[in-house]
Amino acid sequence: MEQTICSVLDQNYPNLEYVIIDGGSTDGSVDIIKKYADRLTYWISERDNGQYDAINKGFSHTTGDIMGWLNSSDVYYPWTFTTIGDIFGSNSEIEWISGMPSNLKNGSAPQSIRNAPEMNILYPDHFETTDC
Repeated sequence: MEQTICSVLDQNYPNLEYVIIDGGSTDGSVDIIKKYADRLTYWISERDNGQYDAINKGFSHTTGDIMGWLNSSDVYYPWTFTTIGDIFGSNSEIEWISGMPSNLKNGSAPQSIRNAPEMNILYPDHFETTDC
């Protein structure tokens, strides 16, 4: 979970509203969240009605125009927020962006990226499928 949190905070993106909704974990997650609490807009740890309930609960604590969610074992690439901001900022007709699932080797290097060219309309040659 700490790697997930750092993948967001290390973006140093301006005006970031970072919300963490934890489903009442007892595995030490709350201690990790508390470590970064001063850099979070909002966080809570309580039982919920599943992932979609948690996502909606989190979004209700944001005010931004661009929102996304990340599960506790996922990470963003270091350039993610800048790229998303650039895309939305220069293409007012875009309403939704979906990432390409990647498997990371040792938590940092892409091991494989699932190719979805029909989803990558703006940058069709930006990502290639790799199997390292």
